[in-house]
Amino acid sequence: MNDDITLTNIEELEDPRNMFNIVMLYADATGKNPWECMAYVFNPAKHTVIMWAGGKIIGYINTEIVDGNQLFINHAFIKYKIENKPALLDAMIKKIGDKLNYTFPNAEMHSEQPQRLWEQWGFKPTNMVVYKREVE
Repeated sequence: MNDDITLTNIEELEDPRNMFNIVMLYADATGKNPWECMAYVFNPAKHTVIMWAGGKIIGYINTEIVDGNQLFINHAFIKYKIENKPALLDAMIKKIGDKLNYTFPNAEMHSEQPQRLWEQWGFKPTNMVVYKREVE
């Protein structure tokens, strides 16, 4: 992991307004509703880890527990190019596990982003399929 990046749980954030810009950047980058993204990040039933560098927030990961013990990643965003993305992701997952006193053997996510992007973070393709349709 990059030595200059530190991680904190969202509960440790002194001023929640500091998260606003980074969540808006995530929403802009993905085309998602920014207020829904904010609702995920600040929902106490979900778990958010914040990435810091130079005293500024540079990214975050938002997760939830599904199926009893499976970590599902809702959002993952970082503003800058970093080295060893899988190690950073592992550190964030361990941070959540430390908070919950649990060790997660796996993490899953669904994303509209290209598979090659998530392979850089150490994800492997799965058979997870999400179906969606418009109601006429």
